[in-house]
Amino acid sequence: YPLCALAVSDERPKLKEVQDRVANLKASLKHCEEKMANLVHETEQTKIKLERAQKLIGGLGGEKARWTEISEDLTDRMINVIGDVLLSSGIIGYFGPFTSRPR
Repeated sequence: YPLCALAVSDERPKLKEVQDRVANLKASLKHCEEKMANLVHETEQTKIKLERAQKLIGGLGGEKARWTEISEDLTDRMINVIGDVLLSSGIIGYFGPFTSRPR
């Protein structure tokens, strides 16, 4: 028995070293698993954001055509604005100060 105890006592520092290394590896594994879980969560969130952005861009695609059409319509109306103002001021000038009798 004393011979076995001596052999075991010689191996205890090696065992302690291996146990410490295993503990470090377990801590490293836990840290890596947490990091992986965070990355998976971020990946899912990024996919959701990407899908929403694609929907938004798709929805705004029709807006460009609508705004282009409105811009062209306003450009056409600007050509006639001087005549419209002249006609409106003439009507206001005629109907404004007089009642229906003097007219």
